[in-house]
Amino acid sequence: MIDAGQLIVFTGLFTAFFVNSFLIYLTLFYITCIRGIYKYMIVWFAFGCIIFDLTEFISRPHIHNFNGSLTYFSHTILSEDFLYFWTIFIDIYGGMYCSLITIIAVQFIFRYATLLNDTRILQTFKGKILWLWVLLVIGVGALFCVTPLIMLQPDDYADEYVKDEFHRVYSRNITEIARLILVAYDENNNFRWKNLSYCFIGAIILNSLYSIIIYCALKMRHNLLKQLEHVSPEYRKLENQFFKTIIIQIALPTIFLTFPMMILLSTPILNLEVSFNSSIYHWGISFYPSLDSIAVMLIVSEYKVCIRKIFKCSNTVDTTNQTSLTNFA
Repeated sequence: MIDAGQLIVFTGLFTAFFVNSFLIYLTLFYITCIRGIYKYMIVWFAFGCIIFDLTEFISRPHIHNFNGSLTYFSHTILSEDFLYFWTIFIDIYGGMYCSLITIIAVQFIFRYATLLNDTRILQTFKGKILWLWVLLVIGVGALFCVTPLIMLQPDDYADEYVKDEFHRVYSRNITEIARLILVAYDENNNFRWKNLSYCFIGAIILNSLYSIIIYCALKMRHNLLKQLEHVSPEYRKLENQFFKTIIIQIALPTIFLTFPMMILLSTPILNLEVSFNSSIYHWGISFYPSLDSIAVMLIVSEYKVCIRKIFKCSNTVDTTNQTSLTNFA
């Protein structure tokens, strides 16, 4: 039986599937202003968003903050034989979350290199070297996935710390739930360094990715303002559209993914007296993949032109004479 929360997540999954499938279709068969590897980056990201939402719907991951602890768990009722497998499953979902942010960072690096004509970086997006970027996306996600499996495995103290809370809030026995538990302090109020190491590693990974994104965005904006004075109006309009997309691609994951996660991760360290169910956070995450793709289709004019053509909202549409933003392949 699907509860109200699952219905919201399913709505997010359905929306993400429809919107991202439509974006993939338009990008592959209609859009001419995006060429080369950047076209496939958009497709890969859209496909990854669908898988991300599907994994969330199946695994039902949640985060619960209680005083000096954070419990990452699944609401799915399982037999004892499947608990560890399902723990790995919800952890893979966390790795996919990080991989999506890594894809965004790689997109920013490529756009930065294209705009500044940095041939050294652009060469890494050609041929077999391109697979290094694929391995980077997979590797960062895998690191973000493996780290909690090593550092947040529940022990007797962690289970005892949250046992009464889970019985009160969810009417569940903590030992019967697929879970990873972070408890910041032991019974003597000393740091539990193994658990806290996860916070530091996760923060380093996310801050590194966002530093790359922000650096590339600032450099692109600086150079874009210089170049726009010497390019055609069509190209100027296109670059402005894509810079708006870049800003949206910073704002949306920050609002829906990173900022809430930073708050949830910092709460155990502060050892505040809280009891917080993260359902709202996960509901928001489920709609992020569709919102990101909708932003692209609303900002880049050729997408809007193609949508009007498909739904016969305009009589004559020509998408063949568009200025190419990225013709590096």
